[in-house]
Amino acid sequence: MIIERSNQMRRKYSAKDSVLPPETIFLFLIVSISLFGDSSLYVLLPIHAASIGVSVSMVGILLSTNRFVRLFTNYAVSSLHVRLGSRVMVTACIIIASLTTLVYGLPVGWFALFLSRIAWGFCWSSFRYESFNSITQNSSENYRGRASGMFYSITRIGSLAALLICGVIVEYTGYRNTFYIFSLITLVIGLIMLLLWTLSQKHAHNLVQLVDIGHVENKSNPQRVFQQTQTGKPPKSHIHIRPLFCYSLTMINGWIGSGLLITTVGYIMMLKFGQNLSILGITIGISMAASFLSSTNWFHSIFLSVVFGRLSDKYGRSRVLVIICLVHIVSLFTIAYSQWLLLYALAATVCFAATVGLNSVLTAVTLDLHCQTVNNEHVISHQTTFIDLGSALGALFGFLLVVYIGYKTTYVISSLVLAAMVIFLLYDMKLSANRSISQEELV
Repeated sequence: MIIERSNQMRRKYSAKDSVLPPETIFLFLIVSISLFGDSSLYVLLPIHAASIGVSVSMVGILLSTNRFVRLFTNYAVSSLHVRLGSRVMVTACIIIASLTTLVYGLPVGWFALFLSRIAWGFCWSSFRYESFNSITQNSSENYRGRASGMFYSITRIGSLAALLICGVIVEYTGYRNTFYIFSLITLVIGLIMLLLWTLSQKHAHNLVQLVDIGHVENKSNPQRVFQQTQTGKPPKSHIHIRPLFCYSLTMINGWIGSGLLITTVGYIMMLKFGQNLSILGITIGISMAASFLSSTNWFHSIFLSVVFGRLSDKYGRSRVLVIICLVHIVSLFTIAYSQWLLLYALAATVCFAATVGLNSVLTAVTLDLHCQTVNNEHVISHQTTFIDLGSALGALFGFLLVVYIGYKTTYVISSLVLAAMVIFLLYDMKLSANRSISQEELV
């Protein structure tokens, strides 16, 4: 009877190849809520800096501090995860995220804000690592792309909600009260989600124990049972991508999307088309047009991340990466040389979408490498560090390059670097295919 019940549970578990377990979804929701303070700070701090005693020169430093500190914390959190475990890490980060959001509103001066940005950098490193680790533990290889896309989709809903809500709250309650409210929301809802996450983990653990009865071979690593028992065909033309290529492409994608494009798209539009734009007889300011273009990045993250991840599951990571990179290259050249407003706007929108697509697929590649590598402790840390490095350098130097060497030269150089990586990937795919054919002939 027990064996029959075990087999029934095993079949039930195997059928969930296209569904992430509740514990992973709750973890994504925790991250989403914790982003309220950070996301709203990017909008509110530049506007209210003078009123809270922060100099304009310090705004850029405060907003980029969390990115630079992650170059170090990305490696620290993997070691802390081994020592403390996921539950302690996530609980601590919910509390720290709530406290840092509170500090954003307190009249404490720029140095306290600086320390809070460092603390938030550690929180984001931890949240991201725990989320990616949860995906590897609870999804199979032919679902990992969609799972990675769901992470970006769910967490960016929190960012978008914060941007939409913060403007309304500021108008009625003021700058400081906005962050007090967001701090309370982060703590209360975060702890509720933490409780649900913990209960779902215990429920999953009980299911694993039931499935594991009579299957001693899985007891050495019960967390992997879900992944091992899943069924389904492997992705088509799946060729494992070299780690160094994954990290390099991750860095250039961070440079283009989160750095260069987001900081210069409005400036280039102003140079090309002037301070005011006429669209269908309606005149709008360049700031409004640029903010609308930039906001499409959030919508792409929410709605397209899962789509790109699913495509990589179905057709293989390498194929999808090559196609996205080619679209990326064309859009970068179009941004540089187009003199038509609608074509420029379309190219910028497509470029943002390509950035989101590369980010989603490269995350899936990273998690593949994490599961395939024996000494996999720092695979996730390497990838997250490279994307943070690219984003930080893009935001720091991208605008300067556009000003001093011109936007055409800057965008062309970036696209040529991306093209060189595509050529390398195609060459490596050919070598991998030849190796596979040779191995089959030997067999």
